[in-house]
Amino acid sequence: MMKIKLIIGFIIILQAILLFVHSVHADTITLNVYPINTTVNINYANIVLTGKLYAEDIWLESISDGITQAAPDETFIASVVKMNRNGLQADVLNTWNPDERSKMSSYVNNAVMFSKSQNWYKAVKYSAFLAKMIYGEFTVFAVQHSMQSGSNIILLYPIKNVSGSYYLTNQLSEDPIFVSYMVKVKYLVPYKSKK
Repeated sequence: MMKIKLIIGFIIILQAILLFVHSVHADTITLNVYPINTTVNINYANIVLTGKLYAEDIWLESISDGITQAAPDETFIASVVKMNRNGLQADVLNTWNPDERSKMSSYVNNAVMFSKSQNWYKAVKYSAFLAKMIYGEFTVFAVQHSMQSGSNIILLYPIKNVSGSYYLTNQLSEDPIFVSYMVKVKYLVPYKSKK
């Protein structure tokens, strides 16, 4: 029982911390976390994630159209975006982890929600990879969606390799590192712009 209380206490403390990014190396992303209301950025805790920030511009549309070669997990994300823009409900549902499909089917098979989601993806002018973070058995991609309206929206796409195939997963939805800190990676890199 004491161990559970310590873990819960640690999660609560983590959620009360302000996050700053300290450094990025070729294969790691280091996030520094500082106490809230601090005036001096010293004595921080590090969260080090295996992964990378995309210095080069990799446009998802170029991957899904076969113009650009990409790693299998990147190709999967490009296909997810394309599927959400133009696919059928069954196709979109098949992008989800088989163990989660029954739960996700109520969202995907809701005609109103599906139409709103598809219209949102149709309003995306172009999309680019910003970051790739490997966390346990999951890979999380931060993707910039540049809208026709001129705004930029960053979405995180957590995926999981199941029997050699990639699938979207919602298994990190309550994970404190994912929910509180991985979302901050969007502050690490500038937005990408197509020329």
